Amino acid sequence: MLFYHDPVHIVRGEGVNLYDADGRRYLDCYNNVQSMGHGNARIARAIAQQSATLTTHTRYLHENVIELAEEVAATLPGDLEVCLFTCTGTEACELAMRIARVVTGHSGIVVMAGSYHGNSKLVGEMSTCVYPEEQRPPWIEAIEPPNTYRGPFRAGEGDDSSLGRRYAELVEPAIAELQRNGEGLSAFVCDSIFDSNGALNAPRDYLAELYARVRAAGGLCVADEVQAGVCRTGQHFWGFEHYDVVPDILVAGKNLSGGVEACAGVAARDDVLGDNPRATAGSTFAGTPGGCAAALKTLDIYERDNVLEHAAACYIKLPKPEDGGGSIWDFAATACIVREAGAWVSNIHGAELDLNRRDSTFMNHQGVVFASSEQLASTLIDGLSPLVKHAPG
Repeated sequence: MLFYHDPVHIVRGEGVNLYDADGRRYLDCYNNVQSMGHGNARIARAIAQQSATLTTHTRYLHENVIELAEEVAATLPGDLEVCLFTCTGTEACELAMRIARVVTGHSGIVVMAGSYHGNSKLVGEMSTCVYPEEQRPPWIEAIEPPNTYRGPFRAGEGDDSSLGRRYAELVEPAIAELQRNGEGLSAFVCDSIFDSNGALNAPRDYLAELYARVRAAGGLCVADEVQAGVCRTGQHFWGFEHYDVVPDILVAGKNLSGGVEACAGVAARDDVLGDNPRATAGSTFAGTPGGCAAALKTLDIYERDNVLEHAAACYIKLPKPEDGGGSIWDFAATACIVREAGAWVSNIHGAELDLNRRDSTFMNHQGVVFASSEQLASTLIDGLSPLVKHAPG
């Protein structure tokens, strides 16, 4: 799958910059994977050292997996203290769904309309931004995302203080439908930054209102933090913390190990993930010494280098198309609405841009790699830079 009309052949990366085969430098504004920058020597050394010492599967005891679980748990509020590691965010999300179904005894899942959670069969069917609605299985219900700019309830068109409650109430008929068709409710799953919905600024009380309704119906609340987690939003370590809630299960992915080793996973309360043998899974490369070494070094860098503070100060600027790329324009100047969340900036209207592959290609020609989306009628551009300016040794 090519993201650009004229594909970019990248051969090297350093910090926030990418270099093509001709030696041209690009500012990388399209990378939520290498969060610790390209070519981070400290992470590379941690991987190399562990690889030279021991590389094996997870059938044996090893200190790294225990230490990583403790480090991850230390970043989490509430009783989220039991960790189970996977290789990818998709695998972690699927595991979370299996856990929720075992714990609740039900199979129904509520997601956002236009959401994305991964590409396995189960999680792919939950990814309503790509899975055909006419093929949606009966155990999935999709609700309207809390888009107070374009959605059914809009800011400035009534009592704004009720927006969170009104959007949260949309889960009630979805739960009723799952109960009516015999699926019941196992979980509500939400990407905390609402990325594929346009990186929305949800009302502050939205998730609290919605979580209360899900739990009252016997379901578990799952925070998909593959995109929003691990300092990406600049104010909190995890995206859900913006909304003063604590989920029952957390899903973490690529940012956990700086995007350079297979390390993802779930965290949950002990009563959710504790001693239930049916709520576990095995994977050859999940929680291996090498993957855990990369994640441990990544978490060490987050703390030592004050990455959260740096992410909060990030502000992406893009060349203005009509200028021929010669000048830099303030991203907010032509956006109808801009969602800024640390090192994640999205124009969710794009009124002055015809967003498609040609625009992505234009930006590439100006030395900037960024993302556009067709999920909102080609009116979403995302800026996702690595969280560090340099990747020093």
